[in-house]
Amino acid sequence: MPSSDRGRRQPRHARRGDGPAQPPPDAEVLIVGGGVAGASAALFAAAAGLSVTLVDDPPASDDATCYEWTNPGVWDLLRPVGVSVATKPAAVVRRLTLFDADGRRRADVEAPVPLSIVAGPALRDALRTAARRRGVRIRHSRAIDLRPGEQSVHVRCADGSALAGRFLLLADGASSTFLQPLGLGATDATCGMHCCCWTGSAPRRSAGGSRGSARAATPDASLSLLLGTRGAMGFGYVLRFGPHVQIGLSEDAPPHELRARFAALARSWHDRDLLTPLAAPPGDGAATVRPIPRGHALERHAHVAKRTLVIGDAGGFVAALQQDGLYPAVWSARLAVDVLVGARQERVPQERLRAFDALWRAAMSDYLRPPDTEMPFLLPLIFSNPSLAARFARSFAAGPET
Repeated sequence: MPSSDRGRRQPRHARRGDGPAQPPPDAEVLIVGGGVAGASAALFAAAAGLSVTLVDDPPASDDATCYEWTNPGVWDLLRPVGVSVATKPAAVVRRLTLFDADGRRRADVEAPVPLSIVAGPALRDALRTAARRRGVRIRHSRAIDLRPGEQSVHVRCADGSALAGRFLLLADGASSTFLQPLGLGATDATCGMHCCCWTGSAPRRSAGGSRGSARAATPDASLSLLLGTRGAMGFGYVLRFGPHVQIGLSEDAPPHELRARFAALARSWHDRDLLTPLAAPPGDGAATVRPIPRGHALERHAHVAKRTLVIGDAGGFVAALQQDGLYPAVWSARLAVDVLVGARQERVPQERLRAFDALWRAAMSDYLRPPDTEMPFLLPLIFSNPSLAARFARSFAAGPET
């Protein structure tokens, strides 16, 4: 499942120290990265009365429509700034169909929380539009250099422009190359968890009445999960609603290997009628691969640098079990802005910024971490024990139990 704040910036370096005297800041908050995390942070900050400049790559004309599932709590975070009124889920998932990795055994379970299906680019664009309306300035250029200093943070862009702000929010995605120069560790997009995903359309099945159409304009979606495809946390999925079919495979494997495994599994799933009504399975060349930092936020020692906070995929804020990156992206942005609002009142704000790490861990850890249960032992039992199947569904939809 694709992430909505992908890291595409390629900075040359990030230097510390202010150097010569600097002009007044262009904004109180500079945000690098305009995906869901960066755009929601811009919106929250502007709503709190901070001046904001968001720096992001020029808009792409070939944005693929890619759907993600997320906890409906994301709308509770966005409702106060008016986004949920204009942006509704494309569909909702009320039941999960669980398969073993071979697709031979299955369990059908109710989702205790109806998962929202969201087109990541559509949500990002809605957030940007709302942010502009609140006065956020968006500079469409690639950030290539960061210089956090004692009094301000400076960003240099590929178009030659330079910006200064009191604070920086780094939201440039899972492949961010700013983390190591900021002293926050490296990001290696060539290894670790990746997701291979293909989205297409198929003819609609004969209308038999949809529960979603009966109760609301939002249709119901079906989500099938193939568990344990490679290790306890590897899984494949098939998402269907209306004419849309999305197939994905998420595993701890390099991209070239994952593509080959995706193509083989897609053929196997098609042979077992798990991809109905597709006439043929997609090949590996049709799918896209991206890094998925599932649960990596819990492994990072810090998300705070000098006058800088890291949010979204760049900080590894992706739920380890369910691969939900949208809710944690918006959640981490909301918490970061709360910290900035307090820090702007401080003569020496860095101590207040350091509170971000304790704040997000207290609030978000339970949602981000994998279940306490030993997954290798749990997975085989899901298909023979209805209570364990329900427990897994509960963790997948609402987060691991505390």
